[in-house]
Amino acid sequence: MQNRKRLAFYLLINVIVSALTVLAVLWIWEKTHPAPQILQNNVAATTQVISGTSLPNADDLSDTPQKSQASTLAEDQILVDIDGVFGVGNYELEYVLIRNLSEGSINLYQWRLTNDKGDTFIFPDLTLNKDGAVKLYSKAGINTVIELFWGSQNTIWNSGYIAVLLDNDGNVRATYKIP
Repeated sequence: MQNRKRLAFYLLINVIVSALTVLAVLWIWEKTHPAPQILQNNVAATTQVISGTSLPNADDLSDTPQKSQASTLAEDQILVDIDGVFGVGNYELEYVLIRNLSEGSINLYQWRLTNDKGDTFIFPDLTLNKDGAVKLYSKAGINTVIELFWGSQNTIWNSGYIAVLLDNDGNVRATYKIP
């Protein structure tokens, strides 16, 4: 009987120490890793969907604070391509692949990607390095340096649509017609 009481006591101590260890690890993890809710709020603040409206011209953006481009490239040296629109019509897979073909880096801050319906994505502060690419998904998600998320509730692209990429001055930088 004495051994059972002693065993129960040690088991209880083991459970308490294990629970405290797990709580300590979770607390440390929470302090060293940002919560996803904070990043999702940031995504909402840096992206914008404008449905059924025409794109503003460069004069309309004059009130918008502009960051200087991190690029030292001249206007005619900025070469960007829409490699394709993939997974068209499939909400979970649909994305646009945008690639920098320039000899230097390009800051895509305030650039816009639009479709035929006037749905528009405004790029956050993102530098696309030489030969770099970024995927822009139609669905919601957490932005990274290689993946951006439009945050749309539906698919954005259909066969026959034209994707148009405009810089922060409203100049067309690339187009892609979806087959």
